[in-house]
Amino acid sequence: MGNSARSNVLYTDVLYTKTGSRKMQGNGKSAGKRPDRGLAQTGLEVAIYCSFLAAMVFVPSVAQAQTATERAALVALYDATDGDNWTDNTNWKSQEPVGDWDGVTVENGAVTRLDLHSNNLRGELPAEIGNLTSLEELQLWDNSLSGAIPAETGKLTNLEVLLLRSNRLSGSIPSEIGNLTSLGTLWLANNQLSGAIPAEIGKLTRLEWLTLFNNSLSGAIPAEIGKLTNLRRLLLGGNFTGAIPTEIGNLTRLEELEFGSNFTGAIPTEIWKLTNLRWLSLGSNFTGAIPTEIGNLTRLERLSLGSNFTGSIPAEIGNLISLTNLQLHSNSLTGAIPAEIGKLTSLETLDLSQNSLSGPIPAEIGNLTRLRSLGLWNNSLTGDIPAEIGKMTNLVGLSLGNNSLSGDIPAEIGKMTRLEQLSLYDNALSGAIPAEIANLTSLEVLDLGHNTELTGDLPAGLRLLPINYLNISETCITTPADSDFQAWLAGITFLDTDRVCAAGFTVTPTALTVPEGSNAKYTVVLDAQPSADVTIAVSFASGSDTDITVDKNSLTFTTDNWDTAQEVTVSAAEDDDATDGAATIEHTASGGGYNNVSASSVTATEADNDNDADAERAALVAIYDATDGD
Repeated sequence: MGNSARSNVLYTDVLYTKTGSRKMQGNGKSAGKRPDRGLAQTGLEVAIYCSFLAAMVFVPSVAQAQTATERAALVALYDATDGDNWTDNTNWKSQEPVGDWDGVTVENGAVTRLDLHSNNLRGELPAEIGNLTSLEELQLWDNSLSGAIPAETGKLTNLEVLLLRSNRLSGSIPSEIGNLTSLGTLWLANNQLSGAIPAEIGKLTRLEWLTLFNNSLSGAIPAEIGKLTNLRRLLLGGNFTGAIPTEIGNLTRLEELEFGSNFTGAIPTEIWKLTNLRWLSLGSNFTGAIPTEIGNLTRLERLSLGSNFTGSIPAEIGNLISLTNLQLHSNSLTGAIPAEIGKLTSLETLDLSQNSLSGPIPAEIGNLTRLRSLGLWNNSLTGDIPAEIGKMTNLVGLSLGNNSLSGDIPAEIGKMTRLEQLSLYDNALSGAIPAEIANLTSLEVLDLGHNTELTGDLPAGLRLLPINYLNISETCITTPADSDFQAWLAGITFLDTDRVCAAGFTVTPTALTVPEGSNAKYTVVLDAQPSADVTIAVSFASGSDTDITVDKNSLTFTTDNWDTAQEVTVSAAEDDDATDGAATIEHTASGGGYNNVSASSVTATEADNDNDADAERAALVAIYDATDGD
């Protein structure tokens, strides 16, 4: 119908010309010569008319030829990539117009868009893909395509979007890709591509997105990349070698920049001039300190640097007030955490772990009220955990382990009710666990291990939390004795090995000889400061001689006198028998973190004096008998 309409229009134009000629003939002034002029003009008009007729026949035939070529290219793609097993292959290889085939868009009779992402394509891309010369978008990402990117892709000179990420493509990036000068997005990440980035990539001056990470690309980054001045996203990753070209400084529109792990040398100073950057990730093998010029990148929202940076964290980091994610872990950074970090009030993730940072945790860290994850583990931090940490009520994960932090665990930690993981292991923390920790109603992991001066009972309210992992190994923390708490412990992963206060308290001596009618003494002293008063019950084991007694049934130690030994007096009453009595005196502690902690018992043996009296009596009787006492 379109062709008929086009024919009518063309034919009408011809008729209009012819009609005009006739009118001119009818009104002609020179009739004698008119027929000759009329014949000549009529011949011209016939020629024009025939041209239009030829055009009407030729145009559809070209379109039909193009459609046939594109249909054949699509069928080749279908056959090469196991189309019968695609997730959606609606109408493919049918007699329906290709525009009705799933994922195919046709405009003005040509295929302009092919989107088959996440559609279970398997196999290699056929060379015929290059015959879809009107393509503006080719989206085949998230499939299982393998083999090389065909060089014929370079024929798709109208292509604006090429998304082949997350496949199994291998081989090198073809140099013909430099022909795609209309390309705005090139996404080849998450494949198995190898070799160098072709210098021809510098021809893609309209490119805004270039992502090549998670491949096996190697070699140096070509200096020609500096010609891509429209780039907004450059994510390279990979195994590139050599230094970053200084031409990177030309990419002043860059908003996201990521380099992989094998670059060498220092970061080019030109990077710190890319003031439109919102995301900067620099992998390992870069050397040197973090420059103060980093403070120029005030639009940064995400910064990740690792893993060979040295020196201190510059105070200028505090200029990056748009940061939501700061990752400086796994470097060799030294010195203190700058107080200026407290200016980064948009931060949601802060990871400074696995460095050699020293000094205290700055109180200003409490300003980071949007923070969800704080990692400071495996450093050399000292001092108290600041009470201001309790202001970070959005925190989900707090990891302060493997430092040298000391003092009490602040009660303010109980305000972080969204906390799911609290790791304080391997520090020098002391005192009791604050009862407020039971307010952490989202807590799943609590690691307090390797803090030898932590004492006291675990708060009873812990059993009401969703904790599935609890570690108090190598601490002096004890557990409530009630059956509900013990049953709860049995149902989670609970580590309490190598506890440093297992002895609890010391009894000296553990064996006494008590003369009949007299007494002897022993002492008791706690081994570590309790969290509250500790009562030690003194009792006798079953079968003990009842003539042996003690002067007190219990001892009380406070947080002040815990290291002062207290005496227990053991007495042996006079009796008429000649037997050396014995008793076992036992001790059990409660309260102040000493619940169920016991120590050595004392064995008290009576030294009976009835044996001497019997001997004297016998001697007197002998004298009586020998001297006719009667």
